Formats: sequence, C-alpha cells, structure tokens
Amino acid sequence: MCGACCRWEGEVKISEEEITRLAKFLKISEEDFIQSYTQLRYDRKGLGVKMLEDGTCIFLGERNVCRVHSVKPSQCKGYPFQWRTRDSALHCQAVRTLLDQGVLKREYPADFEY
Repeated sequence: MCGACCRWEGEVKISEEEITRLAKFLKISEEDFIQSYTQLRYDRKGLGVKMLEDGTCIFLGERNVCRVHSVKPSQCKGYPFQWRTRDSALHCQAVRTLLDQGVLKREYPADFEY
C-alpha cells in the first residue's frame, strides 16, 4: 500500500476488455475513457494507462489508494506474483519482504515478463 509500484517508469498495458470495464466503472463512455486515461504504448502496439509527468499512474489517488482498485488492469493485479522487473526490489518493500520470506523466488523463470 505504499504506492511505489504506481510511481516508477514503465507502462501498464490495457486491453479492450479492460477499457470497457474501466469506462463502465468510471461511468463514462469508452471513447472518453480512451481520451482521458490512456496513451499510445511505447511499441505503438496498443494502449497503456496514462502516466502523469512525474511517472505516477493517473489512477493513483490520495493515501496511495488506487481509484479503480476493484477493476484495475490485470497487469496491476498480477504484480508482483505474475510479473515484476529485475529492479522491483529496489522500489518495492513488499517485494523485498516476499523475497526474504521465500514467497517469491530470487531467480527469474524463463518465461518471466520484463
């Protein structure tokens, strides 16, 4: 709940299904959602969640609470168990704790997403 994972460089990929779900949750049209909350991904192969100029996710609210937590993108839901970067432990106390407890492996599997 520190919000660190919502504040570092990178992008959160977003699918068409997630756009539909998030727009419905925010009670806006999908077109308005795309205009207000997404940006073209670096690889230009789809959309990602818009980040503010300082690298913070547009959905991070007060007291480090995700404003769309109940419907957040699957990439966010999967962190740090389904994906993490090699630098995650530098930014995230939870990752460091889970590594120390042996819940997360220190070695990266061959299919690890970066």
